[in-house]
Amino acid sequence: MRGYLQRLLQGHYDLFMQAPASVVILRGPIYEIELANPITRKLWGKIDEAHTTLLRSSKPF
Repeated sequence: MRGYLQRLLQGHYDLFMQAPASVVILRGPIYEIELANPITRKLWGKIDEAHTTLLRSSKPF
């Protein structure tokens, strides 16, 4: 079962990282950036605390 879950997670990671659009996965109530694909990193430049603060203050939901 563990091998299956690892392959599943790796498959999702690969899918997000190869997506032809910007993909960001946020975690928790403070919208901490969990994953940002290369397109997002290119658009945003260096991802740092300023981006997390901006996401927190925008309250998208």
